[in-house]
Amino acid sequence: MKKKIKNIFIYIPLLIPSLLITGPFLPDLLLVLSCLYYIFDQKFINFLKPYLKKKEILIYLLLILLTIISSIFSEYILNSLKSSFFHLRFVLFVMIYFYLASTYKKFIEYQIKVLGITLFILVSDSFLQLMTGKNILGYEMVTAYVDRPTSFFFNDLKIGSFLSKFSLLLSALCFYKNKYINYSLILLLLSWVLIFFSGERASFILYSLSILFITMVFYRSVKFKDIKIIIIIFTFALAIVSYKVMQETKYINKMIIHPLKELSIIESDEKFLPAHRKHFLIAIEIFKNNILLGSGPNTFRYECHKIIKNENNIANGCSTHPHNIYIQLLSEAGIFSLFIALYFYSRLILILFKTTSNLIVKSNNKLKAYAIVNIILLISFFPLSPTGNIFNNWNSINILFALGFFLKLRHSIKNI
Repeated sequence: MKKKIKNIFIYIPLLIPSLLITGPFLPDLLLVLSCLYYIFDQKFINFLKPYLKKKEILIYLLLILLTIISSIFSEYILNSLKSSFFHLRFVLFVMIYFYLASTYKKFIEYQIKVLGITLFILVSDSFLQLMTGKNILGYEMVTAYVDRPTSFFFNDLKIGSFLSKFSLLLSALCFYKNKYINYSLILLLLSWVLIFFSGERASFILYSLSILFITMVFYRSVKFKDIKIIIIIFTFALAIVSYKVMQETKYINKMIIHPLKELSIIESDEKFLPAHRKHFLIAIEIFKNNILLGSGPNTFRYECHKIIKNENNIANGCSTHPHNIYIQLLSEAGIFSLFIALYFYSRLILILFKTTSNLIVKSNNKLKAYAIVNIILLISFFPLSPTGNIFNNWNSINILFALGFFLKLRHSIKNI
């Protein structure tokens, strides 16, 4: 009986990425059940102890500790504390994923199969919806300036964010095991097309840069006959983009022209990130009133109303969060939390630089996996990108698997 229960809890984490498509409840439920099981697993505890002293883990724990302290001193202590304190379950799950990937030989292979099937179904259904207007269940695309494929996400405009992270994670896993690499690269290209039509500009721009980097660094490892297949798939993908764009030019305006105007590459009166500018200004005002510890995690929604009353030049800027991870940390958790987050990001950049340097000298699939996982984390925490709420369950779970696999690779590859 114990062995059956143990096997169940080995496989449960594998299902969580797929269940993210249903929303936050089911994946968070399985995550909590996994945490409750493994805190009583002596093998896991013994595995965990030496890693608690590692720099990456200490950085994460220090950041959580600061957010908890911020909550304790917050005006909204209970609402804030449930966001910061229970965030510890995400730290624990990262370590659980690290433990399972390091301990069970078949775990990563099973993750490849489950994630690969999930992405294949999601991508296939999304293309069906894109070309016919309806997915396999008869659900139509969501219209938000442009028609956006959402597949099984239905009304949630999250497919771009999901594909940008998990298609890259699948590639990293495939490179690590040296299996299904071409399949994963084809999924990357098809995902790129869908992210474009998803209307999620930040995801598309950062994902495109990721694809460009992977192409420049990894091209030598792909065999000539495989390159022909990939070129055919890429041509097919571009044909679909061209066909849809010719039918509806709004895609070009939204995904290319508007970002260029915001960055002043194309002359325009539009300002950088105008949609979230008022959120940023309010967050800065909140920070000015709470420099060291911030107003408390997840309190932007309360504090913004105070700022609007006192600042006549800022109006209609309230939201649940300021739409940028670093500005949210600055306003809700104070300046020290921001410094820790920036330190972590700078370490990721340094690790990617060292990994790329090693790859230029010698091609190694595990190093390629490591580089891709770093890319996932870099685009997820990119400072200039509009983001979701850092204390949101779905957003947090979305990145845990890359963090867990990052730790697995970090402590199995030496001298990086």
